[in-house]
Amino acid sequence: MTNPKLVELLADRIAAEWADKGKIIEGGWHAYVAVSGLDKAPELQRTEMRRAYMLGAQHLFASILAVLDPGTEPSQRD
Repeated sequence: MTNPKLVELLADRIAAEWADKGKIIEGGWHAYVAVSGLDKAPELQRTEMRRAYMLGAQHLFASILAVLDPGTEPSQRD
């Protein structure tokens, strides 16, 4: 039986490690492949899914940056 608290702790540690290495999006992709079964899919499908995943991540990142107010202090909008 899986311990949900242990799984959460492990996931947090892995995410922190990816973040420290500047690889949080890449790590997320590998996690997605592992839990989705995409590792068994044909290479072309994995390539296209990776492209879609990365484009979605880029869109989200750019959108977040676009709505942040200038300056170092957080604003209501931030």
